[in-house]
Amino acid sequence: MVKREILEQNLHDKAVADIAKERFSYNDGTKTYTNPGTEKNYAVNNFYPDIVIVKDASVIAIGEVETESTVTPEPAEEQWKPYGLKITYFHLYVPYVKVSEAKKIIREKQIRLKGLRAYLYDEQGNIEIQDIP
Repeated sequence: MVKREILEQNLHDKAVADIAKERFSYNDGTKTYTNPGTEKNYAVNNFYPDIVIVKDASVIAIGEVETESTVTPEPAEEQWKPYGLKITYFHLYVPYVKVSEAKKIIREKQIRLKGLRAYLYDEQGNIEIQDIP
């Protein structure tokens, strides 16, 4: 597991919460669970993705949130690849400045995912999320 500095871990955990709220809020009985930092709130095949979406007791999607220091081959092998093999709807969120690097790693490691998304925070501290083709 990749270790982050405290400030970056705090940013990661904030991004997990903000992305879950922005992209995975439902009113139909679907539940969103988060596993920020070392929390283990909901497991998927013995893994703890940052965001887990559950409907009718079945996992329907997961999201993994990376920070600038964790868009590297290590989490790609340890997390992204297994998630892509086991979950059809795997969404990867990376800082906007790391999109090119993430695309390269995804291609080289042959990672399967439903969507690559970039995020950043504006001057007011609001998260902005963009789908990356």
